[in-house]
Amino acid sequence: MGWGVGEQEREETSPGATRSQHVVLQGPADLRMMSAAMRPGLERSRGVQRVAAPTCLVITPTVEQALSAAEQARLLLADESLRVVPVSSAIRARRVLAAGPVAVVTGTAADLLALRSEAAIDLQHLQVLVVFSLDEILAEKSGETLQALLGDAPDDMMRVATIDSETDEIDAFLEAQLRRARRLTPLLTGETPLAMTPSFVITSAGGRADALRGILDEVDPPSVVVVAATEAGLRDAQAAITRMGMVVDGLNVQVVRQATSQHVALVVLWEAPASHDALVEALTARPVDAVALLLPDELAAFRRMTAGLAEAWTPTVRKANAESRVQTLRTALRSTLANSGGTSASEMALLAPLLDTHDALEIAAAALRLYEGARRDALTVRAKAATAGPTRTPLSAGGRPDAPAATGKQRVFLAAGKRDGVRIGDIVGAVANEAGIPGERIGQVELFESHAIVELVADDAAKAVQALGSVSLRGRRLSARIDERTGDAPRGGDRGGDRGGARGPRSERTFGPPRGGPRRDAGDRPARPSFGGDRPARPSFGGDRGPRPEGRGGPPRGGPPRAADERLAFGDRPVRERAEGRAEWSERGERMQNASRKPRPNTEPGTEG
Repeated sequence: MGWGVGEQEREETSPGATRSQHVVLQGPADLRMMSAAMRPGLERSRGVQRVAAPTCLVITPTVEQALSAAEQARLLLADESLRVVPVSSAIRARRVLAAGPVAVVTGTAADLLALRSEAAIDLQHLQVLVVFSLDEILAEKSGETLQALLGDAPDDMMRVATIDSETDEIDAFLEAQLRRARRLTPLLTGETPLAMTPSFVITSAGGRADALRGILDEVDPPSVVVVAATEAGLRDAQAAITRMGMVVDGLNVQVVRQATSQHVALVVLWEAPASHDALVEALTARPVDAVALLLPDELAAFRRMTAGLAEAWTPTVRKANAESRVQTLRTALRSTLANSGGTSASEMALLAPLLDTHDALEIAAAALRLYEGARRDALTVRAKAATAGPTRTPLSAGGRPDAPAATGKQRVFLAAGKRDGVRIGDIVGAVANEAGIPGERIGQVELFESHAIVELVADDAAKAVQALGSVSLRGRRLSARIDERTGDAPRGGDRGGDRGGARGPRSERTFGPPRGGPRRDAGDRPARPSFGGDRPARPSFGGDRGPRPEGRGGPPRGGPPRAADERLAFGDRPVRERAEGRAEWSERGERMQNASRKPRPNTEPGTEG
């Protein structure tokens, strides 16, 4: 990689000076930047090795970048006897580090500090410490962890840091931890203009052959030149051309390290160019078209080499499909890409392994699906917050509890619930997408084991029933219909039916008025006459005993009935009333004992005479 050094940094210093011990590399956080930052430490790692005491320590923002740094270190060392340990788990790394001598250790600041706190790693013999993508580490609020780790490192060791851009926070950190460091910048721009602006395809190292085949199948050029940046890349490109049945004849099909001036139809950059000058040299032949096969973390540097003019190469079929997408979504994505200042190295490293088995457009579609699900869940939460207390219809005297709500809202019954694997977000999405109802107009959603209830405006409810009547969700047919019940009616729990309903006022149970008088019914129906007509009151046994006491049996026979509000339930009468009634009944019992009765004649057959 080409590097530019400022005039103020070119003066020679003594070997023991502090400023020669620290270096700051400024540029995109890609594999080339990682290799350049680790190279001094890797050369010193070939010396004496100790158990759990590395010579070079590489700190990365994420675990994925730690694994990538370890793989890059193995390639640069090219010596299997030198052990490189990536720390993906602090618990497992303790046992791995204690297994034998180690040359290079890579990991995040938090994992490495945890190992240092438990004395699982020894930093006293450290010679080079590399901080990869310092700006991203500080952006993730890991600056204090990094400072604690650097505080345990020897003062005389070499410190190397890579940054993409300068900020006040980064300058303060460098002044404190890498004082008077040399500043180096890769030559990603130059004065020589490009003959043309190449496009690019994002792929993985193992997916370059498939990407090349797709380009050749789409373009079908009469002549093609594949330019590789390394010897390993040259061998891989030649093998890919051979597998497609093509013959490298040096005329129509060429695989080279340095492009010739011969005019060709297509130039394919098998690997990203190392600098702006290398890109200019690869395009010297002024081809009709040029495509670069880039790894995810190489895109930022390639955009700088092309002054931000490079665009992604897209096949014709995919381009036609892409043009049919919603323009608003495309505009939103472009705005995000433009305003975010590019993608971070950690984001690219997270998605890079997926390119081995999936196309970049498929990965973007999956990410879009996740975004839509999160948006629907957010709309659901917002709708539930707006309708936290839904209005219910109050019960009026003698009214029905299932009367429609006064607010003009209706409840829609859906025959899918928790046991079908349905979530509230799925219900909201089905109503919004199938019925075309905006999420902000969807009211409260109640999810039960076997069904769901959605509250909508009356017009939207009718539309939802019509649209969701035959729609299936999670393999379950929704069978949408209007739910006539209100919130005061029990929903029946898991039964999902309409059997539950609020009970009306319970009818009063009474024995009614005495025989011969009018009988009052419990409802609002007119009273009907009792059986037997208007018969006179029967005389009591033992003579005329006077009016019947009200202490126990209520009003005297034949008298008018008491009103419903005058009735007293059993046990609700006052103590004095119960005592007076007991005295009167005692007097009555004594009177009955002293009464004289005539014997009743025996009228049974066969007893005469």
